[in-house]
This record gives sequence, C-alpha cells and structure tokens, in this order.
Amino acid sequence: KMSDIVLKSSEGRTEIYTPYNPDFVSEIKRIGGARWNSSSKCWSVPEEMTDAAREIIKSVYGYTDQEKATEMVSVIVKFSRDVYKTRGLYEMFGKVLSRAWGRDSGAKAGDDVIYLQGKPKSGGSRNNWDSIVPEGSVVKITNIPKSVYESKIQELEKAGKYYYTIELEGTKINRQALLDEKEKLLARLKEIEKILSESEENS
Repeated sequence: KMSDIVLKSSEGRTEIYTPYNPDFVSEIKRIGGARWNSSSKCWSVPEEMTDAAREIIKSVYGYTDQEKATEMVSVIVKFSRDVYKTRGLYEMFGKVLSRAWGRDSGAKAGDDVIYLQGKPKSGGSRNNWDSIVPEGSVVKITNIPKSVYESKIQELEKAGKYYYTIELEGTKINRQALLDEKEKLLARLKEIEKILSESEENS
C-alpha cells in the first residue's frame, strides 16, 4: 500500500504526517521554524511555510496530500553481499527494507516491501546495532512513484555496484490520480482564459 501524507492546520502551524524518510527529515530542517513533535509523531512548520513544505514533500515522495502519484513502478533488488545501517534503518527509494531496534531484536520490513528470498535481520554490537539485509536476499519493492525512481536510480546503482542489482519490474498507472490531475488542469485553463480575456478588455 502507499502510505498517506496528511497536512493539518493547528494554532498557526501546519502539522505534517508522512512515512519516515531520512531525505525528508534532512530537507524539512531547511525551513526556518520546522519542529519535530514527539508526542504527535509529526513535523510542523509555520503556516506561511506550508507551500515550501509541500515542494519538499513532492521532491522526496513524488506526491503530496493534494496530488497523488500518477505512475508507480516496482523493482526487484538482488543482494550479493550483506548491506546494513548502524543504529538506524536500511531504506531504498524511501521504503524500509530492514528496521531493527537492537542487536538481538530481529528486524522487520516496512510497507510495500516483500522478501522473495531471505529476511531482514539485526546484528552488530549492543551499543552499535545494525539493521541488515542479508547476502542472497531478493526483495521486491512496490508502489515507488516513477519520479522518485528516476531521481534515485543512478545514485543507488552507483552506491550498490558491488552489493546489489536493481531490476525495473513494471509500471502501474493510477487512473484516478490521472483523472484528478486532468480535472485540475482543465479548471486552471478556464482560470487562465478568464484572466486573459479580462486583460484584453482592460487594455
């Protein structure tokens, strides 16, 4: 499934609920006044920064609370060596492949991730535990917005040259999202035509 992105207004601020993504965390901090709310588990920004936050969300996730991704892709990743993240989670295309909580905790995969071979595991030391995708694992990652795939694929292939291969499996069209986008574009065209005709009358 694709996790929802939700923005809510609250006392002059906009609360932002998104699936976890380290790129989003680093980018949202660029907005002055951005704060993490640990009790609500969301980021918030001053209300006047909402549009800037949406631009960041679109660049990281490929869609926002207002517009859904129109094309989704799936990939198969084959791991020829162990890969891991120390004291964190191992992710790819914004999807969690392995999340451990301690050396002996075991690990879990996140939404849209299926292990066709192998399974995620934990390791490392007590203080510096690892989230691991073991050698020999074959992982299918679904529901990746096409724009995210295209922006990340070269960087990921270069970084994983000796560790994994990524194969594009297929593209799925989100028909409803395309229809919604068409409706918005037609409405905007009407607005433009009205502005142009008004400007001609006044010139």
